[in-house]
Amino acid sequence: MPEETTTIKINPRNAFRPYLKRHERGIRWAGLMAHRRSGKTVAASQDMGNHSLTHKRKNMDMAPLRYAYIAPTQQQAEDIVWGYFNQFFDKIPGAVLNHSKLKVTMPNKATMRLYSGEKYERMRGLYFDGIVADEYDDLDPVAWATVIRPTLSDYKGWATFMGTPKGKAALHRIVTNYEQRDDCYALRLPASESGIIDDEELEEIRLDPEISDAQYRQEYELDVNVSTPGAIFQEDVQKADAQGRVNNDVLHHEGISVYSAFDVGLPANTKCWIFQIVGDRINFLQAISGDSETLDTPAKWAALLSQMASEKGYSYGLHFLPHDGETSWRPTFKEAGLTNVEVLPRPPSEWDDINEAKRAFPRTFISQDDCQFGIRALEHWKTGLVKKDGHYTNKPERGWSSHWCKAFSLAGWAIACGRTINKAGKSMKPKRRQKIKVDMGFADKRDLRARKKSISVIRG
Repeated sequence: MPEETTTIKINPRNAFRPYLKRHERGIRWAGLMAHRRSGKTVAASQDMGNHSLTHKRKNMDMAPLRYAYIAPTQQQAEDIVWGYFNQFFDKIPGAVLNHSKLKVTMPNKATMRLYSGEKYERMRGLYFDGIVADEYDDLDPVAWATVIRPTLSDYKGWATFMGTPKGKAALHRIVTNYEQRDDCYALRLPASESGIIDDEELEEIRLDPEISDAQYRQEYELDVNVSTPGAIFQEDVQKADAQGRVNNDVLHHEGISVYSAFDVGLPANTKCWIFQIVGDRINFLQAISGDSETLDTPAKWAALLSQMASEKGYSYGLHFLPHDGETSWRPTFKEAGLTNVEVLPRPPSEWDDINEAKRAFPRTFISQDDCQFGIRALEHWKTGLVKKDGHYTNKPERGWSSHWCKAFSLAGWAIACGRTINKAGKSMKPKRRQKIKVDMGFADKRDLRARKKSISVIRG
């Protein structure tokens, strides 16, 4: 063998060998649903490295091969995937590893770089010959539709979606779809069938008192029928779907006020739900996301709302903003001619608006296609343990799904505060409260008068 030749041995687990060989069949799209510690990250890293060294296409001198490995967060990318990149590619003569940029440059100038799903806008305008989207259910769906998918069009790049499922969410739908297509590769690998973790260890995990049966079934057996632990709206969405309240027949009713509810922040984190109150029904017509190009300022949002009024015939009631929209958003909306803007007061607790949205869910109908990204966020959002003052408490997690869900909850809060009107034109006012004197049973009448208390009771 010539001195300049380097032999690289790729040794994935048997379950993933067909995945690495899919390129021989010209398969672009792959979905991997595999249990924890199955080896999917190792296989995907090796596959990307192999492709970066062996793939041939036109214009490689002008545009070198380029690949992206996308993890939900920067920390996950660095802690998990970068270790494998170091292990696999550091020994290749001529390969350059840049830890600060989490980037590998191969001897043929092909590059592989780790990206954070939280900062997917950094990939806008790039091209890729292949991408891996790890723990895909934890990625903002807007990232794929508006940023990542266009990066693959230049050179017809491939994509792998993988992870463990979060109910019947995006990854489950992708794998189910790919299983029915000859031009795609799909793998479901539960622990009970893979043989990777032995039966004794699986039994130890299953009997662990800190791991619930639902967690075991989801993380190791890929059961999509269990609710994600700590899920906030997931069961509500599933019930609405089962009852036919998530469909494409949720239509705009002319002559009835249309409302918008926002969560405002960075361009990609600004989310908006468009809804109507039709009798007792709450119809969510659209779920819209901001971005760094077309919807990156309050002025552009105001222009979009005005455009929708013209094109769709929307007659706006109120545009609801959260308490932090007072400074920049409300004045800008007013300058653009949107005078019916209301900044809602901050709820007494972070759960109040969420609970109002949950109470309203049994009469909520959602347009399936026009709200698809918002629906995925509702399915995904969950609580997490947060340490405060020396003890742990469950709090709603912050991330891509929280922005959608806070905007959705603001709609519920607006309805609960009596800021919407039903189709008969009657204001849906807050329920009447009556103060009631309570006798605490004290013998001394003066003490009784001093200690009488008032409580609020909601009628109805």
